[in-house]
Amino acid sequence: MAKKLGRNNPCWCGSRKKLKNCHGSLPSGAAQSPLRVAPVRTPTPITTHKVFDGNKWVERPGVLSAIAVVQSVDSVDSELVELRRSWGTLLDESDVDGLAKVLNDIEHKLHGVRYHRDNFERAEKAAVERFRNSHSPPAGIAVEERQPELLFEVEGLLYQVKSSMDMLARILTAAGLRSMGHSFGDHGDRVLKQLDSVPESCSTEARELRVLIEAAQPRWIDQAVSFRDQIAHAGMLDEFRCFVQDPVLGAGDVSVHYLTMPGGERASEYVARVERELRSFVDAVINIAIRIAIILREKDASRGLED
Repeated sequence: MAKKLGRNNPCWCGSRKKLKNCHGSLPSGAAQSPLRVAPVRTPTPITTHKVFDGNKWVERPGVLSAIAVVQSVDSVDSELVELRRSWGTLLDESDVDGLAKVLNDIEHKLHGVRYHRDNFERAEKAAVERFRNSHSPPAGIAVEERQPELLFEVEGLLYQVKSSMDMLARILTAAGLRSMGHSFGDHGDRVLKQLDSVPESCSTEARELRVLIEAAQPRWIDQAVSFRDQIAHAGMLDEFRCFVQDPVLGAGDVSVHYLTMPGGERASEYVARVERELRSFVDAVINIAIRIAIILREKDASRGLED
């Protein structure tokens, strides 16, 4: 039986904090009831670790207090990995402080958008196959078959889209534009207003941001934010239609309409379009933000030399 950790022992998570100051507040029994699985193969137990004594690596008994974070290959989004790599290259070249953490957060949010899109597409495909293989339509009346998981995936995607956009205000703030706020809840209008007062050295970048935001607002931002607000404040999307089946008036095939967003756009096309627009928008804003950070940092450095 595993030895029970005392409240003053180092926490099991490897943080080097005492258990009482870290994961000690977990509900009683939570850490003592892990998922039990039978591994396909049993790895060779590790009973030692190596430390560097200043001259050479020395083997010591016992294992390191650490948690290795891994991710399955099939969950890795190669396109997003490449985007993140390009941002990291720009940061490596300039060593801009404050942006790396926010870029990790925005990458996480974009993964969330893709997660909900993939789930939606899988669920819709399964439902379509069921209609094709075993559908028994009612006669004489149109029917809408609600499938909550599909609506919830669209709602989840909209929340992640809105959250991704909010991160962009944080990115601009981290780049040195200190009055950008923390939200795109007003469709980006506050950011546009604050761009009027950026330092003159960043005026070109401010103009690029303005053009970018004003072009994106009517194309997808206004609609996405409005949809998300409707979910947040009204409970669900009005006029979201889910597999509406036309009345059966005679022999032959029956029509079952795909899921549609308010306004009539097919839901699968909408989520794909918004994700595509969002990724392009995020990439453009981040590249401009990194340029702003470099400009302001160089300006501060030159001012320091003058002083």
